[in-house]
Amino acid sequence: MAIFKRTSKMLNNIRSKVTEETGFTQELSNNDDMNYLYEVSVVTPSYKGEKHIVRLLDSMKNQSLAHDLFEVVIIINGEQDRTKDLVEEFKLKNPDMNIKIPYSKLANASNARNIGVKTAKGIYITFIDDDDYVSPNYLEELYKNAASNRIVMAPMVDVDENNNINQPNSDKKIVEGIINDPYTNIGRYFSFTACKLIPSSNLRKIDFDVKLTSGEDIVFFANIMTSNNFEVCMVKKESKAIYYRVLRSDSISRKPMSFKFNVEDRLAVIKKLNNYLSKTDNLDHLSGLKIRINAQTTFINKYLKAHPNEYNRVLEAIHSINLKYFNMKELNRNLAQRLYISFSFLPYNDISSYFIGKRIFKTGNIADVISNKMDPMRKIDETSTKITEDYLGKNIIINSVPTLGNWKHMKNFCEHGMAAIDKLSKQNNGYQEIYSYSLYPASNLLAFNYKLKHPEVKWIAEFSDQSIYEDIGDIVNATIDEPDVLSKLNKTLVDNGFPEDSSGKIFFLNEYLAYAFADELIFQSENQKQYMLDKFPYPELMECINKKIEVIAPPVLDCKFYSLVHQNYKLNSDIVNFAYFDSTHEKIYLEQVYSAIKTMKESFKDKFMIHVFTNNPEGFKHSVKGLVDEGCLNINPQVNFLEFLNLTTKFDCLIVTDQKTKQSKPSNPFIPSKFYDYVGSGTDIWGICEEGSALSLQDLKYKSDIYDSPSIQKSLVHIIEHHLRIKF
Repeated sequence: MAIFKRTSKMLNNIRSKVTEETGFTQELSNNDDMNYLYEVSVVTPSYKGEKHIVRLLDSMKNQSLAHDLFEVVIIINGEQDRTKDLVEEFKLKNPDMNIKIPYSKLANASNARNIGVKTAKGIYITFIDDDDYVSPNYLEELYKNAASNRIVMAPMVDVDENNNINQPNSDKKIVEGIINDPYTNIGRYFSFTACKLIPSSNLRKIDFDVKLTSGEDIVFFANIMTSNNFEVCMVKKESKAIYYRVLRSDSISRKPMSFKFNVEDRLAVIKKLNNYLSKTDNLDHLSGLKIRINAQTTFINKYLKAHPNEYNRVLEAIHSINLKYFNMKELNRNLAQRLYISFSFLPYNDISSYFIGKRIFKTGNIADVISNKMDPMRKIDETSTKITEDYLGKNIIINSVPTLGNWKHMKNFCEHGMAAIDKLSKQNNGYQEIYSYSLYPASNLLAFNYKLKHPEVKWIAEFSDQSIYEDIGDIVNATIDEPDVLSKLNKTLVDNGFPEDSSGKIFFLNEYLAYAFADELIFQSENQKQYMLDKFPYPELMECINKKIEVIAPPVLDCKFYSLVHQNYKLNSDIVNFAYFDSTHEKIYLEQVYSAIKTMKESFKDKFMIHVFTNNPEGFKHSVKGLVDEGCLNINPQVNFLEFLNLTTKFDCLIVTDQKTKQSKPSNPFIPSKFYDYVGSGTDIWGICEEGSALSLQDLKYKSDIYDSPSIQKSLVHIIEHHLRIKF
């Protein structure tokens, strides 16, 4: 059947009809300085294309658009084969077709396309790869919908090398006509040059990046979309105008996995895409750019699934290029082999949230987290998520009521937590380890339930507080108030060779179940370990428990975290500036310092300032009233965690104090969590300690006895003299 050729005289009628049917605004030509000879230019780079170039030329010959309205520019690049001869032969046989054959020695598709754009004399340009082909009405349908402010697209169908249509990859739900938010809604079409008709005047302003070895199409269209305010039109399906993309075994998408292709080349593309984020405030453009960046990140994710031991190498490559936007969650998706269970987790402003965040960072392995929604018990500290962004996979937040001792709510957390873990395990092909942190008992209870179901998974339990032995009111006596649950729990204990627990006290079971079933137990100091184990009522289990124990000090963050968020806090450089960070505003922790200040010589009192940061400034002011000259104190509200870290670097000396336990405990098992944050600051630390406490055993520049006011005063004078380099 002969193909009916549309002549230039008929095109005005065709385009007028399209205007009536669609309401599109049509323009026949662009009025710029270019001397156009054709309506459409087809630009095709060809590198050793002798096997398939004739098929492309045949599809051009069969176009319903009149031959005098379009040209074909085939840029042969790199080492030559018979491609040029085949094109020349075709040209001789079809003298009515307008075919140009520029040549470039450089084997580079981007460079070839740049040459093609500069060579083309069409008002509009469409790119067709040399191994692909198009339907007979392809150019006509694109052209009759064209306009100077529009990109026109046709559906793409994937076919194999034997021309078998790969229907699953075809777009069955493609939108027709003008597309709202095209860069977001059909962004995948902007990942390749094919199937589009673009005004050549816009194309001439932007080059393909010849330095990119892959992904140059993505970068090119990111540039052209953010540099222009195009509308995007998809031709009607009923027209059956189709771009046939031939999937070859040696195509870019099927390149062998390698660090260069999957990581370095993808990061080069991501870096370019990041550059365009600042070029636009169009929400569709911004969203589309991020979608493209995320798509590139999936290549890196696939590489890490195959090479998990190279994670830090990949991380170093990412950080080396200073990206404005990079989706670490996409990078880490389904890579975690350790699951942390921490009832409170970042971004909640909570000691346990910050602690487990620091532990994840210092461990340096990708982790998933199960946590609980802590509103309204805890405030949000969004900046704190920077601590774990490199190593966090998924954080599944269970929506149960935050609690320390209510069994009903803990049970709800455990039930929903188990369902969430099961789902995550399937996505990750299971976990090698679970790690629970037990400031909140629900963390250990969930870990225990998971361990029973998956005994092959290693359970690591870390203890933060000795809460079952502390006076914290009625909470410490909270019980599992379901006899059936307690009965099953005791049966499990007995069946595994452990004594049953008749009390059902949640805080006791928090430790007992971990001692019995965890594979590893972590204490933060020898004092803490000894104190907790001395109180444990089943001495016959000590031999078993001791085999599992490790004493690991709390983590200290890298110095980079101390400068992520800057605090413009004003200090008088002529005096010595102390800082005390407090969360409880209890005067007892500094009362001996106040006593020492009262007995100091007057000549000292204007030589220093203690800057206090507390969650209750008014309460703190009230608690110290009459105890100390308020001119020595500057009381401030508490700050977020990264601000706190930055502040610790600004002072001359940081004060940390022990809790007083002399009257109630044989040794002090506590160590203030902020001490380890002080250590990372590089600032001098003054510890006011109980003898033999965990704090007193640390390497401190200045140290005083918490019960000895003269000792405190002596340290205070010494610090002032040392920093001001004076002697009183």
